[in-house]
Amino acid sequence: MASKLELRFFDTGSVNNTITIATGKTYIFKEQRLGIRQVSIGTIQSPSSPTVLAGSFKNAFEQDDNLSGEYTVNYYATSQDAAGNDLPSGTLHGIVTIEHFDNTHFDTFDNQSLLFVSSEITTTTQETESTLSAATSEASSNPCGNYKLTVTTNVSGGKIVVESPIGTQIASQDPTDGNPYAVDLTRPANATTGIIKLFKVSGDSEPEKTILFNAPPVLALTKVDKQGSPFGAVATIKSTSGLTKTYSFDGTNYSGSNQLGGLLAGSYTAYVKDDLGCTKSLAFTITEAEVNGNTVPKKIEIPAHNAMYFVDRSQDNFLGQISEEITFNAPAKVFQDWLTTDIVPIQFRSSYPVHTVKIYECGSEKEVSVIQKSNNINRLNIYEGNFTEKEGRLAIYFTSGNIYEDDGITPKPEGHILNGRLPSWYKAGVFVKIDGVGVTQIERLLFEDDATYAITQLDAQGTVTGVPIWTKHVEHPFEIFEFQVNMSSIDTIGEAFVVEIDYGDDSFVSELQRVNASLPKHHKISWRNIRQNDTINYSTGIKPFRRQKYVKPFTYIGQNESERHQSDETIELISSTSKAVYELDLGFMSMEMCHGLIDGTNHASEIEIDGAVFITNNPSIPENFGNWYNAKMELALIGQNIESIDVDLTQINVSFLKVNVDSGGVGFLKL
Repeated sequence: MASKLELRFFDTGSVNNTITIATGKTYIFKEQRLGIRQVSIGTIQSPSSPTVLAGSFKNAFEQDDNLSGEYTVNYYATSQDAAGNDLPSGTLHGIVTIEHFDNTHFDTFDNQSLLFVSSEITTTTQETESTLSAATSEASSNPCGNYKLTVTTNVSGGKIVVESPIGTQIASQDPTDGNPYAVDLTRPANATTGIIKLFKVSGDSEPEKTILFNAPPVLALTKVDKQGSPFGAVATIKSTSGLTKTYSFDGTNYSGSNQLGGLLAGSYTAYVKDDLGCTKSLAFTITEAEVNGNTVPKKIEIPAHNAMYFVDRSQDNFLGQISEEITFNAPAKVFQDWLTTDIVPIQFRSSYPVHTVKIYECGSEKEVSVIQKSNNINRLNIYEGNFTEKEGRLAIYFTSGNIYEDDGITPKPEGHILNGRLPSWYKAGVFVKIDGVGVTQIERLLFEDDATYAITQLDAQGTVTGVPIWTKHVEHPFEIFEFQVNMSSIDTIGEAFVVEIDYGDDSFVSELQRVNASLPKHHKISWRNIRQNDTINYSTGIKPFRRQKYVKPFTYIGQNESERHQSDETIELISSTSKAVYELDLGFMSMEMCHGLIDGTNHASEIEIDGAVFITNNPSIPENFGNWYNAKMELALIGQNIESIDVDLTQINVSFLKVNVDSGGVGFLKL
């Protein structure tokens, strides 16, 4: 409720009287008085032509000044007595109405006689809805521990009681419509609500109005999650509170994203700031293992091309063991058992960084060394590039550059010319780091006639040139590892032995097992699942690698041509002088082995394979598939024509190649 006060004054006083209205308390109007009729002017009656509110009082409420101090109303008589003195012709009276102006004292008096003028003050009551609202904002001090609560009401006087989650606060001043009540309160540990009570009179037992407010909790920067990525580690800031937050990794530039990617191993600081002015920071480190971690599915597999022949795996039994045996319908003479002088290299692919290989045979255990042959996962590529401004953003553009070593300083021997283009792995979403600029992400590519630009998320800070940048990518999601089985250490050639590969994961280990001599050149691979309750993906299509089989012969027509030719399944007579030509596919192997094989066979006068003598029919060129090289050769069989071949050579395993070089020396190239 609110008060409405009417002030009426009357005077039949002396000539040219001036009546003063004085107020005893200041009041600040929030809006234009005339517009909202907060102060209204009554009609001055008699004399007929007085100066009505022409002075400071009228100006005060029209200009929204404080209604305080003294204001005057002047009036003049319209008749004179016999002596020529002015006489009032009637009674001067008027009304000033002021709303929401409780407990204010008014006096009216004559300025000349300084006597009080007869006046009448009438107070009436209006029914008005009480309002009560609250808002939180940044505290006056210690914003991480406190918050400011501001209470606004249209009721003057009374009492405000704030029951926050931590303690009760009673207003130290009476809130009024023009002077809201504000207090700093302690932020609770968790988001919760508080209560505000408005008492119309300080002594009331029941509140006039009650509302709830949300007390903002303490901002907690709990942790930074780290996850590996093909483009460097990704850090995610984890914080609690229901407030609006912004994040930063440099303490200066804040954004709504709580992630930063493309991080190398090193020390960093994460920052989070809420809308109440509180900022928290947390230092964290990225290790090399965390950069590399979780970048590719965790797996290990024996490739299809290896020295020992394995079979397909399709199911597991109760113990998690896989066992399946396949015999070959080929004459025994095409197989050659392992020799005690054989050192059999075995390669496998794995996304695990550490491996232990043990050979079990006849109750003995031998640990063998493992060599990493590749460097695929999270490979660091550093290029020297040019940068410019495109559409207000930093744009990456390469005219030429060098591949740097991981230190970012030493160029690798193999350079490259990009001719204004970008590397193939520069795609939207890839993280790049520019020395002196920072880590940024490629938003999109811009194709122009003379170049292709990678538009980054960073705004251009002027053109930068010749600054190294790096990216991380996974061309092959595994590393190539190799170990050797020295057959001289196997007690009984032809008996079973087991090779166990343990790669540091307690969930399962692998077993590579060679079975007994009743299955010549046949080996199996089995997996042991320690947990015995998970499904494991098994390698399939395991085939020899270095002791390799021949593929089916293909048609070769010599100078003495014949109408007969090779069918899909069998070899038919072409001519008695034609040589049988075979394509020997040695599968995928490491680069150094492939190059050695190709160099040796291309320069050889004769090539002996399992007792058969060949010559090179066409030079061989390896095909590159990432870290693997595929070696194929065309070989012509010497000393036999096609009619004399009585063995399906598709099943012959290559035990060894004996290369007779042109110089007369003998090269022995183990495959």
